[in-house]
Amino acid sequence: MAAYANFDSSGGMTRQAWWWAVASPVVFWLPWRACWGDSGTVTGLVLALLLAASAVSDAFYRKIPNWSTYPAILWALGLSVSADIAKGLACPDVVEALGGLGAAGCLAGGVGTFGAALVVYRSGGIGGGDVKLVACLGSLVPWQRLLAALTFAFVAAAAFAIVSLIAGVALGLVKGQGLFCGFANSRQRSLPLGPFLAVGTLAALCLELEGLTP
Repeated sequence: MAAYANFDSSGGMTRQAWWWAVASPVVFWLPWRACWGDSGTVTGLVLALLLAASAVSDAFYRKIPNWSTYPAILWALGLSVSADIAKGLACPDVVEALGGLGAAGCLAGGVGTFGAALVVYRSGGIGGGDVKLVACLGSLVPWQRLLAALTFAFVAAAAFAIVSLIAGVALGLVKGQGLFCGFANSRQRSLPLGPFLAVGTLAALCLELEGLTP
């Protein structure tokens, strides 16, 4: 935990993280394209890197750092604008390689999901990092896939929370702490949403590839 705190402080390691987050789509572009072929877009690569970094960070440290979300939003907007320009210049191959929602779709998706997530955040349902991650997804993913991803994510998170609650109560009873103490201990554990958003997005993508979503 201390190492991560240093990594996310105002020192040089944070600057390295920001530079790496900005440059990583360029670094991994050729391997990504070699792996996925024509279906591997730059937007898809940015999404994969965002979800991987956010899921790992949230799972282990209960935090989604700004260096994982802010560059992703900038990449999403830049790619969408570039795709619009390439479309205007009649370069379909470039548009296909870039991916993106278009500038209007990117802004609408990002702002809309940010506003909706902010409402949930103010009610205490999610954290600030989750709000920014959902906004990133809104700027990168079409709304149909995003809706499916969020549905899968929250269903999986709810199921995990129920199982954790039951396990906590059972463990409390085994330790002789009583039913109430076991329930209270289970309620005190925070649930990282980042991994579930990653799993939900992957599930939605798989269903889309199988033709099971509109």
